[in-house]
Amino acid sequence: MPTTTEYLGYTITNLGPLTTTYTAPAECATATDNIEFVLADAPWIPGAWGYPSCVPGDYGKCIPSGAAYDKLAKEHAYTWQETFFPYYSPGLVCPKGWTTAGEYAKSKGTPTEGMLTVQPEWSITVPQILALTPIWSSVLEDSETLVYCCPSGYTGDNFLNCHSVMGPFTEFSYTIGCIHTWSSPYYTEVTATFDGAESPYLSKIKMTQQPGTDYWAETAEEEDMAVATKVPAVALVYQSSDLEKAKATGESEKNAATALLPVKGMIPVVTVVVSMLAGAGLLAPW
Repeated sequence: MPTTTEYLGYTITNLGPLTTTYTAPAECATATDNIEFVLADAPWIPGAWGYPSCVPGDYGKCIPSGAAYDKLAKEHAYTWQETFFPYYSPGLVCPKGWTTAGEYAKSKGTPTEGMLTVQPEWSITVPQILALTPIWSSVLEDSETLVYCCPSGYTGDNFLNCHSVMGPFTEFSYTIGCIHTWSSPYYTEVTATFDGAESPYLSKIKMTQQPGTDYWAETAEEEDMAVATKVPAVALVYQSSDLEKAKATGESEKNAATALLPVKGMIPVVTVVVSMLAGAGLLAPW
């Protein structure tokens, strides 16, 4: 497992092993505790139009080690983007009903498909959100592989979530939304070098100030909005010795690493998010 617990402001947390198939309670398939309002043409940007409630819902038994995840989420609630990277190690099996959304084997270099393919655009000069792969390339050991899992039918994104669009906003009865904002840019601009290229990025630091809470109602942009449900992507980290041990002991029923399924490429546009953050307030996608 990775030995790093913090990297450039990102908290890296091992939630424990996941070597057998985790089965969530049946009610998780229809849960509505984590609804978000998104841009219809860019649903990968979490909560772009906010949420039905100002209090994020728990995931509990709907994901492995859900109580530990919920605790981390509450500790990092007052941020304008995710600041923690949970993973399971050794992690060999996606939860039941979930499938592979992205894979990164450090020894094989840059991934070619899935939610880990998005890379920073080194040519831009404004600070940007750091993509997933540069972070994990600095955290993983050379022998380790990372696999992200999402529920079947969901799409993985660059914000460590899996989302599924339920339909246009106008087809639902929501009349109010909540967005957390900060009046000032509570982040640090840092210049770092990745893959030999120097680029500015937005560091991830924990806020010390409570955000403001803005509500909207009956917005004119409803035709540009969609309602989606989201769940944290499950990150599995393993090395070949973990697979060999599981095979020898019969511990792993079916591991995600040796049964990768084709996934569609996701294109979360970092520059879109940066332009959104350049406004008067900073959006807080919990």
